[in-house]
Amino acid sequence: MKSSAKAAVVYAVMTYAFLSAANAAVINVFSNDAAGFAAAAGSVQTENFNDATLLPGLTVTTNFGSVTGGVWFDRMSASQTTTWFFGSPTIAFGGNWDLSPGDPGTGIAFTVTFLNNTTQLVAVEVPNTLTGEFFGFVSDTPFKSVLETVGTQSCSICAETHNLDNLTFSASATPAPVPLPAALPLFATGLGVLGLLGWRRRRKALGD
Repeated sequence: MKSSAKAAVVYAVMTYAFLSAANAAVINVFSNDAAGFAAAAGSVQTENFNDATLLPGLTVTTNFGSVTGGVWFDRMSASQTTTWFFGSPTIAFGGNWDLSPGDPGTGIAFTVTFLNNTTQLVAVEVPNTLTGEFFGFVSDTPFKSVLETVGTQSCSICAETHNLDNLTFSASATPAPVPLPAALPLFATGLGVLGLLGWRRRRKALGD
């Protein structure tokens, strides 16, 4: 392969790695750690489901869930999902999750939608063993909605019936300082390789 072609390949790989790392949000999960979540989220609002009227700015679309007995009662399946929407951008979402109703199920997976309408799956699911413990996450990039779907932990019934209480979300969303992308050193190395190849070509041309 000619040096110019090698340079093009190196540049393409470095650029792709850099852009991929820069575009992914950092989402930190807090399982059974309400204090850690609160510290990371800052000012929060909490919906306790004492009645069917949700907090101002919080809305939901669902084909099963409802406020029942002071909690949000819901069921995730292949055809049943729930999406929480926030009137103002938020960076945090969590609550007390009881996945004990019914048999052990799939757990719950979350997908957040950012302000530019891109989406990202939260890497950790709500464990199907929780019986009211806290689970939540904080993103370094503000988002406008959270989609709940079935998880991947079990498929004996391929669904997850659960109760949610004290749904908590950040009251404001000030974007965190942009962290140094993990691929930046690799990208810089690639640029250095390109410079070296160019220098060698120029030196060879002068020598000829």
